[in-house]
Amino acid sequence: MFSRRRRQPPTALTVLSAKSEVQGDLFVEGDLRVEGIIHGRVEVRGNVEVLASGLIEGSELRANGLVIHGIVKATKITLDDRLYLGSNAQLEGDLTAAALDIQPGARYVGYASTQAAINPAMALPAAQGSQDFAPKKQQPEIILGETKVLR
Repeated sequence: MFSRRRRQPPTALTVLSAKSEVQGDLFVEGDLRVEGIIHGRVEVRGNVEVLASGLIEGSELRANGLVIHGIVKATKITLDDRLYLGSNAQLEGDLTAAALDIQPGARYVGYASTQAAINPAMALPAAQGSQDFAPKKQQPEIILGETKVLR
């Protein structure tokens, strides 16, 4: 009569408060909310939210998704899902994400690549002995205000 549903355990949330500062590599299992400052490499197995008072500055940022209302400066940003830049957000660095959502007023400097996950069963077989069908790396540049995006 009553079905039993398995509940998913809630994702752990780590909060770096506004008066906190971290220097060095940071690894988080779950989600991360940044109100303070992080200097270093950041890897998160979940989503990252950088609030207006937050700053991440480092060589690499890896996460599932990223929401920015503050400042992120990273040489390489790799996301499995989407990037959301709020109207006061600032982002600097080369980005790879599945999707981009950039609000008017946001500032982005760097190169962006959007790549959806590829299903191996759907991939075309490589041509044998011929380079005519090899994918060519073409990245036309689109400039929107201070936003530079590559396709």
